[in-house]
Amino acid sequence: MTADIENMVLEQLRHIRAKVDKNELAMDEVKSRLTRVELAIVSVKRELTDGYENQIRQESTNNLIIKRLERIERRLELQE
Repeated sequence: MTADIENMVLEQLRHIRAKVDKNELAMDEVKSRLTRVELAIVSVKRELTDGYENQIRQESTNNLIIKRLERIERRLELQE
């Protein structure tokens, strides 16, 4: 009878161990996918930052062009 109980306990422990192993594999997959998501987020942030940088550069260039145009209009006495 004791051997039967020991066998049942060992069987349950094997079953539990199999589930733990399966969960470890699933957790590794989740970690891997999470890392890919984090990398994608960093990439999107970098693209947004580059976009903002380009926008600021264009605004600065536009401001310089506007100032030059105003100066030209003043010199040619085209302003009202």
